[in-house]
Amino acid sequence: MFSQLLKALVVTPALLTAAHALADAPAGYSLVWSDEFNEGTQLSADKWQWEDWRAGNVNNELQTYKPGTQTIDGRHTTEIKNGNLVINCFKGSDGLIYSGRVNALSGNDVNGWRYGYMEARIKLPKGKGTWPAFWMMPSGVDWWSETWPTCGEIDIMEEVGVDANITSSSLHAIGHNHTNNTQITASRLIEGAEDDFHIYAIEWTNDRITTYVDGEVMLDYANDHKGFRNWPYDKPYYIILNLAWGGDWGGYQGVDANALPIEMLVDYVRVYQKPLPSMKADGSDAAYIFGSYRSVGIDGYVPSDSYYAWDQNVLPMTSNGKIHTFEFIAGQNLRADDVNFKFFASPVLDDAYGFLASAGKYHVTMEENPYLYIDTEEDGNVKLKDGVTLNNRDRLLVTLDCTAGTDKAVAKVTFTEGQPIPAPKGIWIIGGINSVGAESYIDGDWGWSESRAIPMQKDGDVYTHTFEVGKTLNPSVVNFKFFGDSSFSNEFCAVNSDYLISSESDIFGIGDGNDGHDNGNVYLLNGATLKDGDVVNVKVDCTDGYDRAVLTTTGTYTASISTIEAILPAEQIIYNLQGMRISRITEPGIYIINGKKMLVK
Repeated sequence: MFSQLLKALVVTPALLTAAHALADAPAGYSLVWSDEFNEGTQLSADKWQWEDWRAGNVNNELQTYKPGTQTIDGRHTTEIKNGNLVINCFKGSDGLIYSGRVNALSGNDVNGWRYGYMEARIKLPKGKGTWPAFWMMPSGVDWWSETWPTCGEIDIMEEVGVDANITSSSLHAIGHNHTNNTQITASRLIEGAEDDFHIYAIEWTNDRITTYVDGEVMLDYANDHKGFRNWPYDKPYYIILNLAWGGDWGGYQGVDANALPIEMLVDYVRVYQKPLPSMKADGSDAAYIFGSYRSVGIDGYVPSDSYYAWDQNVLPMTSNGKIHTFEFIAGQNLRADDVNFKFFASPVLDDAYGFLASAGKYHVTMEENPYLYIDTEEDGNVKLKDGVTLNNRDRLLVTLDCTAGTDKAVAKVTFTEGQPIPAPKGIWIIGGINSVGAESYIDGDWGWSESRAIPMQKDGDVYTHTFEVGKTLNPSVVNFKFFGDSSFSNEFCAVNSDYLISSESDIFGIGDGNDGHDNGNVYLLNGATLKDGDVVNVKVDCTDGYDRAVLTTTGTYTASISTIEAILPAEQIIYNLQGMRISRITEPGIYIINGKKMLVK
């Protein structure tokens, strides 16, 4: 598949200097964490955590992950040998395929790093069915409420054995992910990737993500600074190393059991970061804002209950001498209904460097304004005044003035009213091709395709479309979204977007990324049912603005007849078709229950 589609670029050892010469991080970075795998026979529990889960847990992979400390037929899934981490994949005497997946622990109560240069020197396994990876996921996610791809995913290196020596890097977010074939991906043929060690690396800043193979750029992606839809990569992420067998990609052309046993060798993993300055004694040089990810962010707050913690959510202010500024945009990097942040003199979350309402080395008062105040009870936290409503795109320029000294700092607020959102080209419906279609949906095929975009009828700022249930709308799978273009751009989302939509429908809800449904995705409400032959008239009313669109429905259908009482015992393991584990089934549809696909009516 990939070998036919890619314009491959070959990197040969002859083009490289000695392998370790490439291990130097870019200028300005310092080593903050590493494992050279030179001591002991197993991974250090202070640095690594093993996964322990059954086959099919994600991506229909065939291997069972077990900790390397366990012995299976005299073998270990991971081991330290000859200066390398060895991840073994083998068939046990019980017929199961065993392998290893490990997560790096950064310590200091934070599992992961935010920004930096990370690299690993790896020799990949051989064989049809192999799927080794060096990648990252955000830490602190509550998977019972948070959804993928809202959380984000960074794949530094992946390879599938059937496409030998072709490695790839990918980024996943709401705005680009493999479920609708919009993931950001770059691939390359690396000569000898399965025969020799190569260095796979990522440089990750707030402005861009760049991945490398042996110092050569693989993928380069710039932050559009429009929020978490395209850039959820501003939280701490932890490093993952794993060797999968089969699955949706690793086994897309089957597996060769004769290739087993196999091993993935890792010479080292290193993490480098750039140190940030602290404020000088006279109040100059640097200042920072800290808050919870679900309230504030450099580019976008996170609409999730997972991110109340303030750890590492440091927002550098723009410093001009002793004057420090930061511009918040409501609905983007500031949650308009939940403002809560604090000024700090250090890039490390330490109360000793927090600007307090009480007197002290770092003391701040706020110049009177209609919008924000400093909470004395929480001693320095900045909050929204009672009764104040911020509209999306309203701007608050926050200034911390330390010219009179750090013990006499003054905070100021400048307000600029947000400008209206321009009308898009139109509104199109795009969704899972097993859910919707202009002529028909395709049962069983879950991908999204912009070639199947459905144009809505326009009447002024009101857009309509009629679905025929059982023909153009699947009664069992409702999963689509509204776009302001016939491609995957200008999404209508529930939160954190230029184009916002809410639902007043009695059968359809709009997901917000924190309710088991992706941000802006339309889903069937609990208890609502559809049957073949029903007609659903969908209307998107934008007369109050394209950031205040409202979804309504009419037609001949049965709505809200009952809540499904399909509450399963605790030992049941349930996944929806998006791969998210759920605790109970509350609406009809297709689910994976204990590894088997089932239709719940």
